[in-house]
Amino acid sequence: MTRTLDPESAAWCLRSFALPKARLAANTVEANGPCPVVAADGRYQLWMAAKEVAGLRMAVADYAARHGFRGVPRPLCNLYDERLVPVDERTVAYITRDWDAPTLEVTPSDVRDAAQNLAHLHAALSGLGEALGHPAVLQQRYGTWAARFRRGVDALARVRVQLLASDTVTHKRLRSDWLARWTDLAERAVERLPRMGYGDVAERARRERSVAWNGYRLATLGRLADGRIVTRIVANPVADDALYDLACLCRDIAESGHADGVEDALAGYHAIRPLSPEQAGLVRAFAAYPHRGVATALEWLAEPGRADDEALSWRRTAEAHHNCAVRLLAETR
Repeated sequence: MTRTLDPESAAWCLRSFALPKARLAANTVEANGPCPVVAADGRYQLWMAAKEVAGLRMAVADYAARHGFRGVPRPLCNLYDERLVPVDERTVAYITRDWDAPTLEVTPSDVRDAAQNLAHLHAALSGLGEALGHPAVLQQRYGTWAARFRRGVDALARVRVQLLASDTVTHKRLRSDWLARWTDLAERAVERLPRMGYGDVAERARRERSVAWNGYRLATLGRLADGRIVTRIVANPVADDALYDLACLCRDIAESGHADGVEDALAGYHAIRPLSPEQAGLVRAFAAYPHRGVATALEWLAEPGRADDEALSWRRTAEAHHNCAVRLLAETR
């Protein structure tokens, strides 16, 4: 069950930060996301999290700032020099500044700048794993891409079995066709990982205790009036190769159907932090994998009798991503 911060407690948090004429843009603050705060001097976000999780997020943002990367949300101090305000014995709330900046889109300049900004962020986070030590709340995910991809292949197979056995599913041919397409993409992406040396990349990440920011996507970035890029989402760090962030950014672009945009992102990142051909190949495989397709198929499994509208957005998104993924998987650079 999602823990929420009631309006009275939220109002008390705001008063403790003395933000001029501050008000919440929603009635509750949920643990899985921020609540926008509007004040006379700008925009803010009110967050709530378990104290260990909030402490880890703060440590990562502070580390980036100390190493020259300041365009990320960091908990502010309130009137009592608290950055993490206790809500109860296990939960804290905190305030970060937000930026009035348009969200980045899938355009050549936005994609390039987003990737270069990520490269600078990764440079600032170098050595973070050693500095953090071994916090219990830091999820360990080294070397898990292949296993997660295979679970998706298995999920698609389960859905296919149920689809063929069901007499109630409508548009069975449409679903069967897409299950076959997604399975093909998934299996080709799984096959690509060992060929691109994923085992060695994962082992190096484990040895170097690499940490990914986790949550770096175009929708979480903004461009200020002076052209600078800001990262508007707090870190949700995981122990994984930092390449995971670039892979998620490229997945975002690929799901919009822009294979050229993926190449633009790889080139932008490479200009700041050089990528080996194998690393670039791993990112392409991640972006080509049908993440949304697996999720859609599992929705069919949960509701086998639900009718499909052939004009639904999932089909348009699936077509765009499939065409992009075929190009990425054919990429030999």
